[in-house]
Order: sequence, then structure tokens, then C-alpha cells
Amino acid sequence: MPRVVDWTAEPVELETAAPAPPPEQRRRETVEALIGLVEDSRPSDPESQLARALLEQRTMAWQFRRLGREVGRDLGWRAESVADEIERALDRFFPDVELAGSGRA
Repeated sequence: MPRVVDWTAEPVELETAAPAPPPEQRRRETVEALIGLVEDSRPSDPESQLARALLEQRTMAWQFRRLGREVGRDLGWRAESVADEIERALDRFFPDVELAGSGRA
């Protein structure tokens, strides 16, 4: 059913938002929020940081492989080759590391 708009109705006052803070204040608040996120998300011990980095690299390889299938041939084979190299390096240097949730042993 088509939407009917009544142009004869009385105008409705919309609530206005508070004025935006100055750009300097927005930048400062944004930086402070990002610093808080980074500090809160940092694992405490080096082994946890390494496990996180390994999982991120597996994810990066997956992204390159996925994108390699979506872009044209000129870039696709390169992206898939990067994925292969990342996985080969991780398998070579960390053959005994199993990452939970990575789907790889």
C-alpha cells in the first residue's frame, strides 16, 4: 500500500540535539577513547600477545585469500599468493601451535 503524506497537517516541531562540541574537543575525546580501548584490550603477558598476533595473521591470510577470489585476475593471484606465504611462514615457525577458533591445527 502506498504511503500517504498529509501536506495539510500542522507542522511538528522536532527536538533539536545539543550543539556539536568544537572540533578540538571531539578530536581529544576520540583520541582518549581510542587510547582507553587499546590499553584495555592489550593482553598482559607476552605469550598471550603472541597468540593474539598469530590469530590475527591467520585472519589476515584468510582475508587475502577471500579477496583474491573477489578481485580481478591481475590482483587475485597475488592476493592468494600472499595468503599462501603467510600460512607457510606460520606453519614453518609455529608448527606446534594450535589456535582456538582458527580452524587450523
